[in-house]
Amino acid sequence: MAGKIEEIKADADASEINHIVASEKYLSEIDAKAKALKDKILNSEVEIAVKGSVYYVSNKGDDSGDGKSPETAWATSERVSSADLKSGDAVLFERGGTFRGNINAKEGVTYSAYGKGAKPEILGSPQNYSVKENWKETGISNIYVYDEEFSIDAGLIVFNNGEAWSYKQVIDINGFTGKIDELKNDLEMYHHPDDKKIYLYSDKGNPAERYASIEFCLRENIIDITGDDITIDNLCIKFSGRHGILYFKPGIVCRNLTVTNCEMGWIGGSFSLISRESKTTRYGNAVTIVGNCENYTVDSCYIYQVYDAGISHQIPSGSQRNLNFMENVRYTNNLVEYTTYPVEYFLGSPAEGTMPEKQIMSDILIKNNILRFTGYGWGDQRPNKIHAAHIKGWDHVNQAENFFIEDNILDRSKYMMVHIGAVNESSLPVMKNNIYLQYTDNEFGRFGVNPTKLVMFGKDIDKFIKNALKEQDAEIQYVLPEGRARLPFSFVKNTQSDNESLPSFLYTAKDGTVLPFRLILPEKYDKNKKYPLVLYLHSQNQRGNDNTSQIANGSYLIERLYDESDPDYSCIILAPQCPKDAMWVDTPLKNGNYSIDTVVESKYISAAVSLVNDIKYKYSIDESRLYAAGYSMGGYGVWDIAARYPGMFAAIIPVGGAGDASMAVSFKETAVWAFHGLNDYYVLDINTKNMVSALEAAGADIRYTGYENEMTECWGREDLLSWLFGVF
Repeated sequence: MAGKIEEIKADADASEINHIVASEKYLSEIDAKAKALKDKILNSEVEIAVKGSVYYVSNKGDDSGDGKSPETAWATSERVSSADLKSGDAVLFERGGTFRGNINAKEGVTYSAYGKGAKPEILGSPQNYSVKENWKETGISNIYVYDEEFSIDAGLIVFNNGEAWSYKQVIDINGFTGKIDELKNDLEMYHHPDDKKIYLYSDKGNPAERYASIEFCLRENIIDITGDDITIDNLCIKFSGRHGILYFKPGIVCRNLTVTNCEMGWIGGSFSLISRESKTTRYGNAVTIVGNCENYTVDSCYIYQVYDAGISHQIPSGSQRNLNFMENVRYTNNLVEYTTYPVEYFLGSPAEGTMPEKQIMSDILIKNNILRFTGYGWGDQRPNKIHAAHIKGWDHVNQAENFFIEDNILDRSKYMMVHIGAVNESSLPVMKNNIYLQYTDNEFGRFGVNPTKLVMFGKDIDKFIKNALKEQDAEIQYVLPEGRARLPFSFVKNTQSDNESLPSFLYTAKDGTVLPFRLILPEKYDKNKKYPLVLYLHSQNQRGNDNTSQIANGSYLIERLYDESDPDYSCIILAPQCPKDAMWVDTPLKNGNYSIDTVVESKYISAAVSLVNDIKYKYSIDESRLYAAGYSMGGYGVWDIAARYPGMFAAIIPVGGAGDASMAVSFKETAVWAFHGLNDYYVLDINTKNMVSALEAAGADIRYTGYENEMTECWGREDLLSWLFGVF
């Protein structure tokens, strides 16, 4: 080796990267916590105290019985809804049973389970529609119609209990006009408003031959809450196009609704309002109160695959009521995944001209919940999917007091993690001890006084959570995309600390010239494999001795190569830094093209070349694939190296630079793609054009592109890397 390479260790007071990457082990631990909670919920025991009569419901029962013992059990949900139940009574469904249809939950009554086995299923789907003879061919290839009229809208079809599900086509959405032959993809469905038939595209034949279970989720609630003091416990509630459990009585207060130990899934997707002439809104929550409430608890429930909200309390804007309030709301110990809004709440503005006596949410607690994979469920087929968030309060008035969100795990969202807005700062929830897991540079969401602003889950999210959310004890971990092992370049590029992704070195050439440099290895560097090397020479504004500016400010090619996941573009990046008072080429940039006979080689270019030669002894480099690229002053340097060291580099990318056109013939074997800004007033584009003309005359492999935007038209070109790494 001609020079000396030494690694620069960080000073004790140097800034460290404060970014924690969620390891596979850590994510496995989160998975285990979610599974443990799910198992606990699904296997929960019934622990209820009954003051009144107990009624039993069994698939072996008979609606003509009195229902007061397992031997005289009722058989259907209809019998339960029609029964003259009294406050203090309980209705128990037999575990392992399946009961179809709506239940009107009566005031003061508890609905739960008895026996052993799986939770009793209360299904909104009227029957299993896997009936081969009822699925008729339409005469249009692959499109079938179910031979029955459905006057209420179907929001979803679920196959084999969630093995697959339908995609509902909606008029005026994505160009769909309501013509049956517009169904083109497998399991697309359409509920036609004129003939009331359900159509399904099935590219593998009759749907009933494909799936043993086909459930239609129709626009009807599964359990309607009709009064106060109701408990829903240990039930499995599935297959509704509307809501799973709903209280909706405008102007009347819902008191003491308790939902515990329930499983709720495959809910929603029907239209809230149906209009053939205009766009329609789809909806569907697992459990919700629309209106005033007092003492509302949802605890230890497993909720999944819901079109809208898993758990919700809400009063929409424009309420005409004298009372607009929610008091003592508790959402605790729930597992909610693959929904659009695991937890949704809002208290809107009162109707114009009204002054409610009470307009507030008070004593709200969202605690110990695991909210996962938001926006990744079947509800992502919605047109307004970007609104998805683990906790969704929107930018409503949301006037509140004693509002706490604490000890929750918020585990990855396809869109936002939170959307929490309020009319004033005192109404914002107190955030404590929450865990935030999100993909790098995905959305964090919105938090603050209305109107809120979207914040990304970027490198400074810890500061936002501490300052805006005032959450000092949050745990924040970045989840890397599948196949990636390190944070994106934007997270690490400004660090001066000792970092395994961006190690810092000092090179001392044989003549004593000192050159700081960064060496960036491929994400999965293998010393037994040979890699291309890309030498990047920075511009004039990135000079210095911090060994950071040359990669942190405007080095778009480095960022692109660092974040590139295609193994064909895996390479070693070498980024030296020129001192502030020096140049890669000892000539003023504004002078343009020059002669190497009169401009002596810069000692820093000489050191950079020496460094390339020496680095080959320490790392596994393919010497036939050495490449050089640079911008402005760096573009000068690239042209200069090509002229002074012909044949050393297989390809070069000089951007916005100038060189010695008379030397073109000496490096005509080097592949060149030159770029220059069309409006570059400092280094005129005629300099690059003259270099290109000289190379063309010499018979070189030369490309030239004039650009207006350096990032997109030069470093961001899709074909740039395929061209560069295709040169040997």
